[in-house]
Amino acid sequence: MIKELIQNKGYIKRELKIFETKVHCKTTLFVIVSDIVVPFENLPNQKESFVLHRRVMLIILGLLAFLKLVCLIYKDDKEFDHNIWMFFLTIFLLAIPVYLYTVENLWRVRMGFNVNIYAFKKIPNFNEVDEFFELLFTTRNDYLRQTYFLPITKNLTYESQKNNLQWLRKNEVISSSEFEKSISELNTIFISENNKIGFN
Repeated sequence: MIKELIQNKGYIKRELKIFETKVHCKTTLFVIVSDIVVPFENLPNQKESFVLHRRVMLIILGLLAFLKLVCLIYKDDKEFDHNIWMFFLTIFLLAIPVYLYTVENLWRVRMGFNVNIYAFKKIPNFNEVDEFFELLFTTRNDYLRQTYFLPITKNLTYESQKNNLQWLRKNEVISSSEFEKSISELNTIFISENNKIGFN
């Protein structure tokens, strides 16, 4: 399975790389570069479908439509060029396919604070992108399990271990049954410790 995904669509390039403890994402839009590194601790375990519309293109389309309408209304005015509305109509019709080309059908991983990972769904193809995200989430889960899903011990406080288990469950690193089993072990160890009376 691939650990690197490189996507090109004319004016935009997206590069995603999976490392042992993080994912690196680089986006180049014309000459503007956006570069982020996301530790697996901050990476959600799911992606969502997202359609990105370029606001600039929408504004241009709206302006052209408005100018065309104004020219159409005043086309019979003697001091107004009778055919200028056709010019704006032509430009408007030519701008529509350009706008549609800029619309991006993406997968998005949301992390909050306006930080997101984006990837085209079908570049280079749907299966390769799907395999990349499957590997990303598997690598993330494996790392978090190995790092934070530790055996229950009396050498750490009850609260710290409980909080850790709740964090793992909230981030979908461990299953509900694993969480319940670990909480049960935690309670058993600390209840038995608290109930010890007397001297050895």
